[in-house]
Amino acid sequence: MNLVIIKDIINRISSEDLLLCFFVSCITSYKINYLLVITEIIKERGVKSDKIYETILQSYLFCGFPVTIESMKIFNKVYKSFRKPKYDFNLSKYRISGVKNCQKIYKSNFNKLMDNFAVLSKELKEWMIIEGYGKVMGRKGLSLKTRELINTAILATKYFEHQLYSHIKGSLNTGSTYEEILNVIKVTEFFGGKRNVDKSLMIFDKRKIVVKNLFIEC
Repeated sequence: MNLVIIKDIINRISSEDLLLCFFVSCITSYKINYLLVITEIIKERGVKSDKIYETILQSYLFCGFPVTIESMKIFNKVYKSFRKPKYDFNLSKYRISGVKNCQKIYKSNFNKLMDNFAVLSKELKEWMIIEGYGKVMGRKGLSLKTRELINTAILATKYFEHQLYSHIKGSLNTGSTYEEILNVIKVTEFFGGKRNVDKSLMIFDKRKIVVKNLFIEC
């Protein structure tokens, strides 16, 4: 029955970004028994293999290595002839690109973010920039806009309030519309549950009110 529902959901999704967000919501929920079917269907829908590959790699930032490893095993079953992109580890490059990407996502709140993380943990501050926004978010294969929508889908599925609020804002800062973000949150309901979607929509509405008030003040 669930597979029928999954196929119906996918058939009603017209956006490639939204397909990737539904895909990553499955990974985030750890219900990877559905992932093979989803991967096969979105492959048939014409989603490029490198975009699926990048989505899986990015999921480890919020979901951890175990589920990312299992997801990659499924990817390799479906895409047996996929040629992995060349990987060149460059720490200084990651630090530079990490700062640039983080600035694009957080904009005027970048310095505040850095100050908060310096108090929270200097190690996490470094890892966030180098590992998160540099090594992972700075990879080719997905635009920064798509990567932020994927982060939003992950955080709506798991529901982490403060991080979700930040990445909804980050999605806006990287070019997504409110409608696109709304659809991303809604598409996570199957794997994240209605309760998490309802709470995420409250965060979404809160963000809209803040922006609306800023325009009024201007």
